[in-house]
Amino acid sequence: MEAESNNEFQIVLSEETKSDTILCHLSHNISAVAMEIRWFKETDCVCFYKNKRLIEGISYEDRVSLPTDELERGNVSLQLKELDVGDYLCQVINGDRTEEITIHTSFKTDEDGFEMLPQTIWSKKIDKKWTDKERTEMANSALSAVFHSLEKRDALKEDLQNINGAVLQTEKQTQTEENDIQKEDLSKQKSEHDDMNTGIETSKREEKETKPENKIKQLSNQQPGCSDQKLPDNDSKLAVLVVLHHTFDPEKIVPDSSKCVTRTDILTVDCLFYEDEGLLKCQKNSDAYDKVVHWLIEQGRKTGIRIHKSRYRLTIIYII
Repeated sequence: MEAESNNEFQIVLSEETKSDTILCHLSHNISAVAMEIRWFKETDCVCFYKNKRLIEGISYEDRVSLPTDELERGNVSLQLKELDVGDYLCQVINGDRTEEITIHTSFKTDEDGFEMLPQTIWSKKIDKKWTDKERTEMANSALSAVFHSLEKRDALKEDLQNINGAVLQTEKQTQTEENDIQKEDLSKQKSEHDDMNTGIETSKREEKETKPENKIKQLSNQQPGCSDQKLPDNDSKLAVLVVLHHTFDPEKIVPDSSKCVTRTDILTVDCLFYEDEGLLKCQKNSDAYDKVVHWLIEQGRKTGIRIHKSRYRLTIIYII
């Protein structure tokens, strides 16, 4: 009974007004934590929430948020700094059920039609029919936001690796300086001993420095070509990005995801998928398969490497 009730919900627009928030919640205060939430301003993706992760639209970075601590109570309100007036679409997806609401926002006016000061946002539900072209633009905008988020994450990861490398280098340099100081102090102490003790300490030091393993270590530090150091992996790979579109209709028309990817080492193809059957047996999936094969062979010709159809290897870097 609980599973059935959780699958039946509506999006409700609150009558309360806030200047930076469009207040919406699910009927019966059903939890939205495990659901997918999408907000659009006209056809631009404002934000995209899925799997407890919020992705900001490209034009709304550092401006948008959702009340993630209140999703458990069904609060799906859009919080936006400097809220723009216009038409907003909110979509909430739970399994195979999708509910949406279109909201028009405008500035409140007085009886004479002048905007009230301070400016106050007024929101109301409207019955707007979005065209197929507009919905395709929405899907492409959401996909672009996902790719942009991945690129930012990769750049951040690279920055962290550089910072960690600098920290390790600093620690190594500090340790080297401390070792030099210790050696200098030890040398001063040895100079204060009598000739016999000095001779003994000197011979011990010389014996330590002439050990084969120490010489090898010194050589490996001085010569980059020694086997003690790890060579970088220069093996280049081709990547195929497969975008899965959930549907049971083998003739469904979907947006061309390749328009969102400009890298020449990545081939983007769209495939139709349904969880009970996997990849659908349809002309679109067959064309996508042939496109991948021909692309790999063409890349092999450009690089001078012969790629056999039975031996190529694909790397799927992202699926939504």
